[in-house]
Amino acid sequence: MSNENYHDKDEISLKELILLIQTYLKELIRNWWLFIIFGFLFAGIFAYRAYNKPTTYTAELTFMLNEESGAGGSLLSGLMGSFGLGGGGESNLYKIVALSRSREILGEALFKKATIKGKKDYFANHLIDEFELHEKWEEKAEEHPEKVGFYFKNSDIENFDRVHNSVFLSLIGLTRGNDYVDGILEAEIDDATGILKFKMVSESEELSLEYLSTIYDELKNYYEVKSAEKQQNNFNIISNKADSLASLVSSTEYQLAQIKDRSGNISLAVPRLKELQLEKNLYVFYEQQKELIKNLEIAHLSLLTATPLLQDIDLPIYPLPYSSKGLISGIIIGGLLGGFLCFIFVIVRKIYRDTLAA
Repeated sequence: MSNENYHDKDEISLKELILLIQTYLKELIRNWWLFIIFGFLFAGIFAYRAYNKPTTYTAELTFMLNEESGAGGSLLSGLMGSFGLGGGGESNLYKIVALSRSREILGEALFKKATIKGKKDYFANHLIDEFELHEKWEEKAEEHPEKVGFYFKNSDIENFDRVHNSVFLSLIGLTRGNDYVDGILEAEIDDATGILKFKMVSESEELSLEYLSTIYDELKNYYEVKSAEKQQNNFNIISNKADSLASLVSSTEYQLAQIKDRSGNISLAVPRLKELQLEKNLYVFYEQQKELIKNLEIAHLSLLTATPLLQDIDLPIYPLPYSSKGLISGIIIGGLLGGFLCFIFVIVRKIYRDTLAA
């Protein structure tokens, strides 16, 4: 008997559920006009946003770290450590990214000149124009009147005054971003392949390509200069040691010859002992000299056959890919969002009215 009651309750609950669903479906159909209003409203909003969204151009380049730099590949670890980039290959990739965002590299890039929109100037001044910083500074003219109409006239960063430094740091932040705002320069690392990708997005096709290429060139040049310095220093150190050892060998050979000349065919204990010591030293010196000559040849070969530590893979070329307005997608997304919000509104309103009526 109790089982039958349970079945009855189940059947009643299912029936109530079906009726409830029918009630809400009727409510939704009855308010079809709201769906049209919400759909058109949000479709219009999203279409307006898409229409007013500026077209942006994306420049991308890929490269990799060459850890087998000719005969000097074995010197790479020492080189990386000499400017704070020692460690495993994977960690070096992240340090390369950090270095590309450093003030050292970006500062050099900002004050290289390029022709953008027919005007040849520092990238720093091109950024000021492209991102309309003058208009922003004019709005705060009372706080910083010295920035109104500001342009960089020289690239002497070390002698910049407070105003120059303030604008310079602003442009560094604009490029690399901070904890709150993304910069125009992005970096990605493929841990599986060790390939690095740099990306720059702006509303100027020329600026995106030229500025990104210049930053990469500065990064690459930094590595090549440091590489050449390290390898040249290694060569000089080994060469000096080889010269010193050659002098020592020559001096020891001369001392040994003198002892042999003095003793003639007479075998005396003290001169013989000295002779044995010099011969033993000469043997050690000869072995060291062989090793130094071999190292000197390797160091010299590394200077002649050194390849860049950063190897290009794909460099950006014109025309760059750009973002479209996306009017159709904006209308579709806006319409769907409006319909969904209308659905929520009608259901919640129905629940609220039924609750008050009860």
